[in-house]
Amino acid sequence: MKRFLQCVIISLAISLFTGCGRIPEPESRPGQDQRNERSAHAYYAAEWLNSDVPQTMIAGTQTTIYVNARNVGDWVWPNPPAANPSRRDGRYAVRLCYQWATADGQLFPRNSTRGDLKLSVAPGEVAEFAIDVEVPENRGSYELHLDLVEELVTFFSAKRSEKLIVPVSVQ
Repeated sequence: MKRFLQCVIISLAISLFTGCGRIPEPESRPGQDQRNERSAHAYYAAEWLNSDVPQTMIAGTQTTIYVNARNVGDWVWPNPPAANPSRRDGRYAVRLCYQWATADGQLFPRNSTRGDLKLSVAPGEVAEFAIDVEVPENRGSYELHLDLVEELVTFFSAKRSEKLIVPVSVQ
C-alpha cells in the first residue's frame, strides 16, 4: 500500500511539473467565434485606390475625409454588425484609422477615431470609408498616415500591408 501511494504521489508530481506553463486549448463549441484561428492565417492586404485628403488643412480643426481601398487579402473584411454578431460592438470589424507624423517622421500618438465600413467587403471588392480627422494644433508640414485595423487583433501595417501616407500642410 505504501508503495502504491508513493507511485500515485510521484505520478501527480510529474503531471504537475510537466504541465506548468501550458495554457489549455479552448474548447470549440458550435457557433463559437473562431476568429483567432482565422486571423492567425489571414493575409492582411489593401490596395489604396483614392482619397480626398486635402493638401492644406487648418490647424486645430476637424475635417472628414473619404478613402477607397480594395481588399486584396484572402478574407472578408467585416463591418461592425457582421464582425461579431453575438455582440454588436464592433469587435473584430475592419476599420480605417489614422495617425499624424511630423515632417521628420516623429509619430503622434494614435487617434482612437475610426472610420467604419457600411457593408462587409469580400476579396476583390472596394471598401468605402469616411473618417473625421483632428488636424494638429501647430502649423507646419505633416504626413497623415492612414491604416486599416481589425479591431482587437492587429493593424494591417503590422502584417506588412502598406499604409496610405499623404503629405499635408497645416496652416
